[in-house]
Amino acid sequence: MGHHSDRPAFVFVHGGFHNGSTWTELVAELADRGHASVARDLPGAGTNAANPNSFSRRPLDTEAFATEVSANTATQDDRNAAVIDDVRAASQAGNGKVVLVGHSLGGRTISPVTETIPDDIGAVVYLTAQLYPGDRPPPPATPNRLMASLFVGDFTETKAFRMDVDTTEPEALEVVREVFYNDLSDSQFSTAIDRLTHCDEPLGVFTVRSNITAQRFGTVDRHYIRCLNDRALILADQDAMIAATDESLGTTTTVHDMDVSHSPFYSNPAGLADVLVAIANQHT
Repeated sequence: MGHHSDRPAFVFVHGGFHNGSTWTELVAELADRGHASVARDLPGAGTNAANPNSFSRRPLDTEAFATEVSANTATQDDRNAAVIDDVRAASQAGNGKVVLVGHSLGGRTISPVTETIPDDIGAVVYLTAQLYPGDRPPPPATPNRLMASLFVGDFTETKAFRMDVDTTEPEALEVVREVFYNDLSDSQFSTAIDRLTHCDEPLGVFTVRSNITAQRFGTVDRHYIRCLNDRALILADQDAMIAATDESLGTTTTVHDMDVSHSPFYSNPAGLADVLVAIANQHT
């Protein structure tokens, strides 16, 4: 009743500094294959983000930008609640089964959502995303000096991880491309950069421990799409998170490999759609 498609619908949760528009090309690929999708701007992201006042002034007041306290006070609880709403909407748009997909920082949202409403989720998919077991601190991240060089100011002072997403400096753009988008064409990179609209990720979303348990989260079909050439979340860290989580829960993550960098929704949306549809087909 009320279902628009006889196939599972997807809910997409974007990563840090990104927003719902991240998924535009992938959503179109999935629509062509008969799948509905829900892909919002998370609380504190995109149209729902508050950027610092100094950010709107160009040329950028670099001193103010490096010190101004963030107005972006979205919490992880806000994000969880929004995505729970999205899962319920998606179940109406498809056949009732929902495939929940998170990219990068979005992994920190899809884990607690799956823990909270496991019966509403057919499969949960980590697209080179942060996957932390609930019974221990996250595995140590390999220091990523390239990515760290993009952050501005002292996060303990600004209360955010801050990045100048509107930079036009060639050196900075080259680092952004190297870290997030190293296999994109020039036009794809231009699109990706234009879609980055908020400069602060609230500090609070980085400090919440994972709450996943074998009794709830562990009952849901779990997949990880490894991006083999990722320079933001390197393969060794992806593997460490998968291994730690599987050991903690006593269940196995199904792993899929893509020969891509951090952002396959831009570099290979058709290939990514194929992987996701294969997962969804197990829940028809």
